[in-house]
Amino acid sequence: FLCFLWNAVISFKLLKVKGLFCIPLKKLILANPPFESFQDIDHVRHAYSLLNPEGRVVSIMCASIGNTRNKAKEFRAWVEALNGSIEKLPEGSFVNSFVSTGVNAIKVILDKPKAA
Repeated sequence: FLCFLWNAVISFKLLKVKGLFCIPLKKLILANPPFESFQDIDHVRHAYSLLNPEGRVVSIMCASIGNTRNKAKEFRAWVEALNGSIEKLPEGSFVNSFVSTGVNAIKVILDKPKAA
């Protein structure tokens, strides 16, 4: 899992981070989490929980979050409730990447609101 935190690049398992590791850099998290077994959903939810108010998460995720399984439906509803966006990426977007994959992907953007 590769995560870009503001202007730093750190490779780690996001779900094992308790927040202390990310304290100075919680305005922007760019993520490409593992897709297997809906792990990407767990990673994106956790990344959002680490953000400061007015922070942003941008993540590449597996297009399978569009399916009808409960976890995927709940995630889409959560993104909608946060006024986030889900954008389908072109098929084959990562076929010619360093680690080639034919998996279809989406881009999710979530902004945390200003503190009340």
